[in-house]
Amino acid sequence: MHMQQWRRLSEHNLHLSAVALLPDKSSLAAEKLKDCLRAEGGLEQLVYASHYHSTQAQPASTSADADICADGRVPSALNQCLTVLEHASFACPANERHLVELSMQATGTSDQPPAAQSFPTWLVQQIQQMQCLHDSISDSGQQPDWACIQSALSVLINMTHNNPTGCQAVVAAGGMMMALSLVSSCVQKPNVVSLASPQHVRVQDRHHVLTDVGPITAALGLLINLVEDSAESRQQMKVMQLETSDSPADIQQLLCRLMQASASTRRSSMSPSPCLSSGEVTEQHLAEDEDEGAASIVEVYSALLFGFLLADDEAMQVAAIAKLGSLQPIISAIKRCLSFYVDAGAITTQNEESLRKLLASLPTCA
Repeated sequence: MHMQQWRRLSEHNLHLSAVALLPDKSSLAAEKLKDCLRAEGGLEQLVYASHYHSTQAQPASTSADADICADGRVPSALNQCLTVLEHASFACPANERHLVELSMQATGTSDQPPAAQSFPTWLVQQIQQMQCLHDSISDSGQQPDWACIQSALSVLINMTHNNPTGCQAVVAAGGMMMALSLVSSCVQKPNVVSLASPQHVRVQDRHHVLTDVGPITAALGLLINLVEDSAESRQQMKVMQLETSDSPADIQQLLCRLMQASASTRRSSMSPSPCLSSGEVTEQHLAEDEDEGAASIVEVYSALLFGFLLADDEAMQVAAIAKLGSLQPIISAIKRCLSFYVDAGAITTQNEESLRKLLASLPTCA
C-alpha cells in the first residue's frame, strides 16, 4: 500500500464512514459496509492510514515519542481512522480476527531500521506514547484530551471480545500492563498526599475517577476481556506491580481503591435523591445524578475485573474482605450488571453464562 493511497482517506471520507457505521444506523447496511471494508482491503487501508497520520504530528525524529505532538494533541485524521476501525470491528468477529492478523511497517529510527509488527502491537505502543504525554499534561494542571486513546482502546476491546487469539496478541504486546498503568495513572495522581486520611484520599480518588471516567472504563473493559477466559492471564495480572507516586502497588490495591472511590454516596442512606424529595430538579441535582451514574459504571467494571481475579482464590478473597469489609460490594455490582444487560437483551448467552458462573464462584456469605 503506497503512501499516496493512505492520503486518499480524507477527513471527509473518514467522517462519512464513521457515521455510516454507527450502531444506531441500519444494521443490515452497516453489516454490509463492514463486510465490504474487509473484502476490498478497506481495513488494511485504514490501518496504514492510521500509521501515516500518526507520523504527521511533528517532523521526523529519532525520539520514541515522535508520532505524537509535543503538546499531547493527536491529528484528527488519526482519531477518525481509529473511530472507523472501532465501528467496523464492533460485533463483527470476521473483522476482529482480520485486524488481529494484520501486520504493518513500524517506524524506524537512526539506530534501528523499520520492521514489521502486528497491528495490536503498534496500537498498544501508540497508547503508551499518548499516555506518557497525557500524564505530563495532567501534571501541569491541564486537562488532556482522551478521545484518541479511548478510540484505540475500543479497537483493542473489539479485537479481544470472546476472541482468545486477539487476547493472546494483546497480552503479548504488553496490553495488560499498558491498561493497568493507564488506570493507575488516572486514579493515583501525584497530588494525593500519602499522609492524608483515608477519607480524604477517597474523596480525591473519586474526583479523579469522575474526571477520567472514559479512559478508566475503556481500560477496565479491555482488562476484563483479557482475563475472563484465561487463567494464565489472571495469574499474570495478580502478580503485576504498578509504579505509583508513593510506592509499588498491586492490582488488588488498585481495584480496592477504585471500588471505594466509585461506590454510591447515596447507597448507605435510605433517604431518596434530593430532587425526588423536594419535587424540584436543579442543575446541581442533575450534575449529582450524572456523577452517580458515571461512578456506578466504574464500580461495575472494577467489580467484574476484581471478581474474575478473586474467583476460586481464597487467599485473595480474604485479603479483599480485609480491605473492603466484605465481598458484597463486588457481588452486588456484578448482579446489577447482569440484570441490566439481561433486561436490555444486550448480552450473549456465552457472556451471561460467564457472569453467572462468576457469581457462583464468589462466597455470598463473605
